[in-house]
Amino acid sequence: MADHRAKQIFDRVVALLTGLATTGSNVFPHRGYAIPNSVNNALSIRLGDDSPLSDDGYSNMAFMDMELTIHVRIHTRTTEANLDDQLLLIRKEVHIALMSDRTLGLSFVHDTVPAGMGQPEFESQGEKPTLECDTNWNVRYRHSITDPSS
Repeated sequence: MADHRAKQIFDRVVALLTGLATTGSNVFPHRGYAIPNSVNNALSIRLGDDSPLSDDGYSNMAFMDMELTIHVRIHTRTTEANLDDQLLLIRKEVHIALMSDRTLGLSFVHDTVPAGMGQPEFESQGEKPTLECDTNWNVRYRHSITDPSS
């Protein structure tokens, strides 16, 4: 049996963001703990809201159109003078990766929409200062009314 379409979307986002020039393989799905001090640039990816797009929750009697929010948290450690530049470089790489195909290569995805960036959080503990912030992405998709995996 296939996974829920929200999981398929999440897994695809992780795959698309793994191997970016600046963060490389430092992609952590569902990360609840701090990124290790040995890692300078990383992404942690979390699920957000998953809500129906119509008021009654049904697009028709056969399917539901949904909007899933994906939170991509950017982590960067570098000199204080370069923090903002590094953060925005990673943000650009994430944007390019997710917007190169707005369906994320999934037949049931209608659109991927950038939903903004939160305020960066500065941390000065440790050897290098750290800057972290969330970028948010809304993915609009469709699933069967009776089975969210199809």
